[in-house]
Amino acid sequence: MTESKEKSKEKQNRQKKIATFIISNAIVWGAVIIGSAFVLKGTDYMAKLLPILGGGAGFSVVILTTLLVEKKEK
Repeated sequence: MTESKEKSKEKQNRQKKIATFIISNAIVWGAVIIGSAFVLKGTDYMAKLLPILGGGAGFSVVILTTLLVEKKEK
């Protein structure tokens, strides 16, 4: 295999790993948020906790993924 084909294959593998990370991370956070919603349903804590969970989910899905992609591309 030529060097350019190997680099292309490595890039595809990296992209698949990043995509898997994004999807699995989103699924985990979605499950955590839904589970918390069921447990806290009807309480005053629901409205207070949901923005915290949403912020954590947004951070891990968007910011950490962006940092991961930038670090791998350097």
